[in-house]
Amino acid sequence: MRSHWIPSGPGRPQNAPPSTLYLLLIYYYGSPPPATRQAMSSRAEHSQTASGPLQTGSRELPGLRLAMFLCGFCSVSVLHGTQPLLPELATGFGVPSSSASWALSATMLALSVMLLPVGLLSDRFGRRAFLLGGLGLASLATVAAALAPRFGDLIVWRTLTGLALAGVPAVALAYLSEEVAPGIVGRSIALYAAGNALGGVSGRLAAGALGEWHSWRLSLAVIGVLGLLATLALWKLLPRERQFRPVRHSLGTSLLSAQAHWRNPELRRYFAIGFLLMGTFISLYSVIGFHLMAPPFSLSLGATSLLFLLLLLGIPVSMFSGHLVDGRGPWLPLGGGATLMLLGLVGMLLPHLIWLGIGLVTFTLGYFFSYTASNSSVTRRAPFARGTAAGIYLSCFYAGGALVNVAAGFAWEWRGWPAVMALLITCLLLVFWLWSGMPRREQAL
Repeated sequence: MRSHWIPSGPGRPQNAPPSTLYLLLIYYYGSPPPATRQAMSSRAEHSQTASGPLQTGSRELPGLRLAMFLCGFCSVSVLHGTQPLLPELATGFGVPSSSASWALSATMLALSVMLLPVGLLSDRFGRRAFLLGGLGLASLATVAAALAPRFGDLIVWRTLTGLALAGVPAVALAYLSEEVAPGIVGRSIALYAAGNALGGVSGRLAAGALGEWHSWRLSLAVIGVLGLLATLALWKLLPRERQFRPVRHSLGTSLLSAQAHWRNPELRRYFAIGFLLMGTFISLYSVIGFHLMAPPFSLSLGATSLLFLLLLLGIPVSMFSGHLVDGRGPWLPLGGGATLMLLGLVGMLLPHLIWLGIGLVTFTLGYFFSYTASNSSVTRRAPFARGTAAGIYLSCFYAGGALVNVAAGFAWEWRGWPAVMALLITCLLLVFWLWSGMPRREQAL
């Protein structure tokens, strides 16, 4: 089996910790890959000193875990808080749906641009300041967005939210891997991931409920204030770095690595698949609110927000997909998941609420199958600079969510629901075309 551990290179000491951006994929994989776990465990003996990583029983460990759970919860709420509010924003500002979609897309696009630079900067200047600054500034920008008098002002603040928020996902896992002992770091990462999952669901539900009860402004204000409170908790509970060792990255070397990854056809395939999968998923959950609030369904904003409960399916489905990838490689779960997504979209073309619900459940199940298989495969195919490969993949992932979401808004304005379905089905057909070039039997991860 190929090693998942980042190979040493010029200017990188042999015992250096894994690159920040490589660790981003640990979250999407579900846990550190096997070779990574082995390499981390081999250094466990160094954690017994007083200045070593936090161990079970440490007074600071419960506070750290609580802080990282809150960080994961609030960062995802801030990122996706506008998604259920898009119909309300379009009505309130008198803008078309394609313009309203930028309230989410601008944040995701800014996040995708900043992931790689922030990860590299944190490798040099430390983790804690980026976590505090990223969540705090993004939360302040969210409160400011709630007060925006014009739609253009809202988009500016949402863009600044994405730029600031990149400091959280780009740094959180690197901080945990360095400051928590190898034998228990998986549980700490699991709490951060749980915060992400619960924040993604409850943040959207709360935003929709508050938007229906009062206004979208109250929704964003509450999300922003909760983020500021979480930032205060981080400042109080998050221990200062004790294991951090600065790593100076050569800009020229990083650019050459990125260029080499873009020229790798296998990696390009996964970059494109990540772009299309995230774009299809975000777009469907953004536009379906417009569809269900319009005749003949005419549902309320609060009712349409309940659909986000389906995202809880991602927890067990992603775990099952991860087991399939471990044993059989990514070909089966990726193709099978894309098939379920396609069947779900076809079912949602029928003009009945029951078929729409069945189709959405089927689509969501398929997305998490494909999503896990794609995300867990990138670093395995990168022969070097795997942190850079992970950063490029995640940048494409979020960029897809931003750009396809805007295209879906234009499709909705042009021909309504059938045009949106045609766009998303086209994205999935491109995924099938990319998937068809993969070998059917691959070495398991």
